Amino acid sequence: QSATEQMAATVASSVRAEVQHQLHVAVGSLQESILAQVQRIVKGEAQQAHILQLLQQGHLNQAFQQALTAADLNLVLYVCETVDPAQVFGQPPCPLSQPVLLSLIQQLASDLGTRTDLKLSYLEEAVMHLDHSDPITRDHMGSVMAQVRQKLFQFLQAEPHNSLGKAARRLSLMLHG
Repeated sequence: QSATEQMAATVASSVRAEVQHQLHVAVGSLQESILAQVQRIVKGEAQQAHILQLLQQGHLNQAFQQALTAADLNLVLYVCETVDPAQVFGQPPCPLSQPVLLSLIQQLASDLGTRTDLKLSYLEEAVMHLDHSDPITRDHMGSVMAQVRQKLFQFLQAEPHNSLGKAARRLSLMLHG
């Protein structure tokens, strides 16, 4: 029986060591995941604070450009919520450069399922302020508008009874015109 007890003690010790090792690995992985998430949040807040500062200083193009290059649609939406479209598009000339307008159009159209009202409002204004004589706009407008038309079509198919369907159809007609 002592051999059996010794074997049981050895197995128990091995199991205990393996469980401790796996717990250590799991805790380490969890800590890395939490740290990465906190870093993302802090980075997002820092970007948001810098963008707000640019907006307060009246640097609309720089603020939009920073949000667009961050590759975070929520940051772009933050700028759109913070700045009234009339402030951006109500003053001739439009303070947004053509590349910024094209990028804004492309990113806002990427997901029309959420915040649709805000996105359609900005999309309509941005499309109307594209300068067809600008070489950059001419080079990229076709592909960007094709993407937007496709996203509008998908939105209208997925949500045929959405109250914003009329605005989406109007924008779609503008793009075909």
